[in-house]
Amino acid sequence: MTPTKTKSKRKKAEAEIQSRYASLSGTLTERSRRLFAGCEALSFGYGGIEAVIRATGLSKETVRRGLQECKAIEAGQAPSLPVQRSRQPGGGRKPLAETCCWQHWIRWSSQPHVAIPNRPCCGRRAVNGT
Repeated sequence: MTPTKTKSKRKKAEAEIQSRYASLSGTLTERSRRLFAGCEALSFGYGGIEAVIRATGLSKETVRRGLQECKAIEAGQAPSLPVQRSRQPGGGRKPLAETCCWQHWIRWSSQPHVAIPNRPCCGRRAVNGT
């Protein structure tokens, strides 16, 4: 078992993580940000997740997910995402044009003083056309 880092070594390592992240943060995508955080946490060792959180300001879930992806890559089980994608297909919101509410909103929003009736097709109650 390796000895834990002293407080001064941890602070120095966190400062190094922070400077690397600051220099790269403008160019990182969502996926590369996760991978960066995960690899830094992995290389830090014990307490790496918390150190990366303090140094970068990323959420705990982002760092954990990045750590899982780094471990999967090391094990040869890399996620099957194309290089240009950050999320699995189907992730995120559906486009507004595909939803029922958007079609109704277009119809009634052109008439600002007309109240939008309840729409049984989408199950939500609407507000006035503001």
